[in-house]
Order: sequence, then C-alpha cells, then structure tokens
Amino acid sequence: MSVPDIKTAFSDCAPKIGKRDCLVQPCTALTGQGVNEGIEWMVKCVIRNIHRTPRQKDIT
Repeated sequence: MSVPDIKTAFSDCAPKIGKRDCLVQPCTALTGQGVNEGIEWMVKCVIRNIHRTPRQKDIT
C-alpha cells in the first residue's frame, strides 16, 4: 500500500483510535523484514504506559 492509501484507510477509524501511539511501517512475514522493528516499538509503548490505568473501569 502507498502512503496515501494508508492515510485513506485509517482516516475513518482515526477518531475511534483517539490519542494513542500509532506506527505505520513496512514489514513482511515472508522475509521477516520490519517485523522485529515493529515488535520493539510495541514493547517500548507498553513499557512507557505500564503505570497508566485504564480509563474504562470494565477493562481492568
């Protein structure tokens, strides 16, 4: 997908995502290229938000 295609795909759901960290990067499961980088980014986000409590009470 091109950058404009990705922007179009996410424009409808962006209000639902709200102010959350998001990352769009190329990756492929066929060669593994970009997969580790994506997982490392996700781990950093979890660590950064580990002490943030959920806003909804039913998600605890």
